[in-house]
Amino acid sequence: MPHILEPDLILHGAKVVTVDAAFSIAQAIAIRGDRIVGVGSDAEMLALAGKNTRKVSMGGRTIIPGLIDVHFQFFDRAAAQYFGAHVELPDCVEDVLRAVRAAAARLPKGSFITCNPGWYPHMLREFRPPTRAELDAAAPDHPVVLWGEFHYLNSEALRVSGITRDTPQPEFGWIGKDESGEPDGVLYGAAIGLAHPGWKTYTDDQREEALRWASKQMLSMGITSLRDPKRTPAEIRLYQRMHRQGQIPFRLSVQRFIPSQGTPQKVLDLLREQSPFTPLGDHRFRIDRAGYFYTDGGYHRMKISTPYANSVPGIPNDGKPHFELEQNVKSLTEIVMGMAQMGFTGSIMAAGDQGLDIALEALEAADAEYGIRDKRWVLAHVIYPRPDQIERIARLGCVVTPMWHHYYYYPTQEFYHGRQKAQSTEPYKSLIDAGIVLAQGTDVSTIPLNYFPGYYFTVTRNTLRWGPANPGEGLSREQALRTMTINGAYTTFEEAAKGSLEPGKLADLVVLSDDILEIGDESLKGLRALATMVGGEVVYRAADLGIEL
Repeated sequence: MPHILEPDLILHGAKVVTVDAAFSIAQAIAIRGDRIVGVGSDAEMLALAGKNTRKVSMGGRTIIPGLIDVHFQFFDRAAAQYFGAHVELPDCVEDVLRAVRAAAARLPKGSFITCNPGWYPHMLREFRPPTRAELDAAAPDHPVVLWGEFHYLNSEALRVSGITRDTPQPEFGWIGKDESGEPDGVLYGAAIGLAHPGWKTYTDDQREEALRWASKQMLSMGITSLRDPKRTPAEIRLYQRMHRQGQIPFRLSVQRFIPSQGTPQKVLDLLREQSPFTPLGDHRFRIDRAGYFYTDGGYHRMKISTPYANSVPGIPNDGKPHFELEQNVKSLTEIVMGMAQMGFTGSIMAAGDQGLDIALEALEAADAEYGIRDKRWVLAHVIYPRPDQIERIARLGCVVTPMWHHYYYYPTQEFYHGRQKAQSTEPYKSLIDAGIVLAQGTDVSTIPLNYFPGYYFTVTRNTLRWGPANPGEGLSREQALRTMTINGAYTTFEEAAKGSLEPGKLADLVVLSDDILEIGDESLKGLRALATMVGGEVVYRAADLGIEL
């Protein structure tokens, strides 16, 4: 073994799951400063100790690389949850109403009550959202704008927004109406733009307060790196200020959001004028891409090749787009070609197979002209890829970032797309077998979010209470762990610096409550982070850690 400077810390007597290329298992890890200087047997690592080295016996606990979430809209979600109603993965309508009542008791009369969008009505045992009348009863003196699948308003929110039976239906959206023609409180798509902006308006100081709180919560779940996929320049500046002040305790990568509802030339001009070349920054804070584009949208507006089982009640099924940022083949090809010419890379949301065709046609045109395999374009969601599309993705060198949130959201798929289509969801195994780098995000907005049900879903494909979803596409535990660690580092062009526990890499790790490779499948959901370390610094300790780490 080459000469190594005296480590500051040696963790020994552990099961160190390195997630290196060979998926090696070690007993001990040595750290100096913010870097790993050695991984190996207890004897090998303890032999490196000097007089100032601190040695900690881990009592057989399992250590894994820090978790990396490649798709979490953290900036928005932190404030919505911190200041709003705590609607956190509700089980029934009463759970939602209870959270609204608690917020109404806490917040001054007349102030808005909102929540995080980490839930769908199809998750609830009643299979419906709360009604306008129920929200009125829960918070009669507050305007309520709950963000779930759509936006759900009470009467006071409709009143202060000036939304009446005579309000014209907006383009790319819809105002829900009851049988008498009165607004029922549900706003679809761009109709939320008619709501009073107070429901989502926060000062920079408020956002910073919420982000500080949310960051600490995420550390308790084992997160050491997070990627926020679509942020404006003003939002990036706020993040950057917090980073410089040392207020973000994990590693953060953001993607510059480019509004794409204009002509392709306007989009490209904006990109050229306002976006730096990427990746830019260090391993604490960076911008990894510019541009997040859409070929389709959520479950009710996804472009799929099979007929829908159900549509949204009350919205005309007229074939018109209800999403203003949606790109067609021609416009997206012009954008991607222009970006390739300038050397940019970005992300495309393409959930349905027909939406994915649009994305792939654009990327293939750019690849033929400029060669983009090394740019690692991100394809987000990718819920229903066909086998031929999987081959095309592999040829393009794209990174696929699905969301494991169908552990919670699966019934929404069955409602809109039918059981047969829903059971073809996210073929993880087929994607990996094709040589595609698959890195997982969440898009579940609850803070803090337990990532181990997602790991359980990735392995078993079992949902929360609706049975398995495409069970033949589960991954091995080793593969699943890669999707939440080293593959996330690859997504942000940082695989040489983090994502696995190897000498020379950043000392980002998690001490687990049990052995992630050996415990029974059902026990995976109950795993917890007992300690989280970022750059050699312990940033979270559970009360029951039981070790002076």
